[in-house]
Amino acid sequence: MVSTAKADTKDRTINIRMSRHDADLIDQAAAIRKTSRSDFMVDVARREAEDVLFDRNVFLLDEDAFDAYVAAIENPASPTAALRDLMRAPAPWE
Repeated sequence: MVSTAKADTKDRTINIRMSRHDADLIDQAAAIRKTSRSDFMVDVARREAEDVLFDRNVFLLDEDAFDAYVAAIENPASPTAALRDLMRAPAPWE
């Protein structure tokens, strides 16, 4: 998620080995997106790296906020009628 001009400079090379099947699969996907194999792989790897990093968030809370968090987890609010109706409704894809 770095957006500096320096971050956009392609000044690194990464070599990887893969099976012919994997390379063909990636080439097919890149062709559908009308991009090169390298650009496709960088885009996919970048998105995956961001997802991994976003999943590792640390939340720092002061003592009062932490106590409120624990209380909410230990004593969840009763669901409202609207929430019960929503949970009973079929998913849009069903």
